[in-house]
Amino acid sequence: DGRFAVFENPSWIGEAVVYRRTTPGEGPTLQVELAHLPADVVMVPPGTLDLLCTADCEPRAATLERVGPEEIVVTVDGGEGGLLVVAEQNQPGWSVEVDGTPASPITVDGMNIGVEIGPGPHEVVLRYRAPGLRLGIALSALSLLAVALVALGVPTAVLDRIRRRAAA
Repeated sequence: DGRFAVFENPSWIGEAVVYRRTTPGEGPTLQVELAHLPADVVMVPPGTLDLLCTADCEPRAATLERVGPEEIVVTVDGGEGGLLVVAEQNQPGWSVEVDGTPASPITVDGMNIGVEIGPGPHEVVLRYRAPGLRLGIALSALSLLAVALVALGVPTAVLDRIRRRAAA
């Protein structure tokens, strides 16, 4: 009928947020558990990170810049440390650096990518490299070379030389 509705998430802070409270959780009940969490708490796999903020635990926004399709730079202006969460799906292939030092990514809320940061300002760089991409490119290049050699008749010429030497 031509009507549409626009909804706003009042808890939305941005694409990059620093949280100071975590709770463990994973598995099939994750979505149900997430629906009942306070807005200042995120869920991480058990045993990864236990943040227990008790005062002034409000999440704070960080500045996110998408440098390209495979690189994100997040600037955290300072404050208490915590868990920086980026609204990007955590998949194999992501690498994270905090102030130039490699760090381990953490899956947050069952899908987003996060990384622990200490107090103070930070620059966090996330890079994605598709697993198997380099191997795929190398195999494609070798296949292209093989096709080109066959098209040029190189294998036939090589086989003819081998036959002539064997016959001699």
